[in-house]
Amino acid sequence: MKLFILNIDMSKNIPIIVLGPSGAGKSTLVGQLSGDPSVTIAQTVTTRPQRVNVADTDRRFVSDVEFDELESQGLFQILVPFAGHRYGFLAPQDPTSKLIIIYKVQGLSILADLYEDFRVVAVEAPIEVLKQRLAVRGTPERFHESMLLKEMAMGRTAADLVIDMTKPLDECVSKLKLFINKNN
Repeated sequence: MKLFILNIDMSKNIPIIVLGPSGAGKSTLVGQLSGDPSVTIAQTVTTRPQRVNVADTDRRFVSDVEFDELESQGLFQILVPFAGHRYGFLAPQDPTSKLIIIYKVQGLSILADLYEDFRVVAVEAPIEVLKQRLAVRGTPERFHESMLLKEMAMGRTAADLVIDMTKPLDECVSKLKLFINKNN
């Protein structure tokens, strides 16, 4: 996987990386922070098709032409090609706010090369819950138990905080907010 880094000053922010397997609840959890002015959620722009039955509010789906136009305008902070599609993280408008990046555990080493310091929050749920969520999304083919277990184990190893998304959502959000405030 090749990473392209653009328009970024690492000295201004210690980002919080929220990671976990597909269906764990990363977007659901981080989405609860969308109105918080002290937090910037890195919006992902991608050329991959939107999944059916999924409200992907943390992603913007665009054509290759639209992606090229955004790239030519210098709006991306990071560009990552993955699985035949392109992903770009838009540069935050306020570099002093706490940056939250939703990412896959497999790409953590990429962010480790990019940021001198960062914090990791691993989001997880039991395998059966993941299987149900992926089925509801219309992506049951993404359910590979051994892969999901490996992703969760890798996330736990890297994590400064682990959040169990089978707990009430408000409890999970409170844990995340407390962690963010502690790491400001």
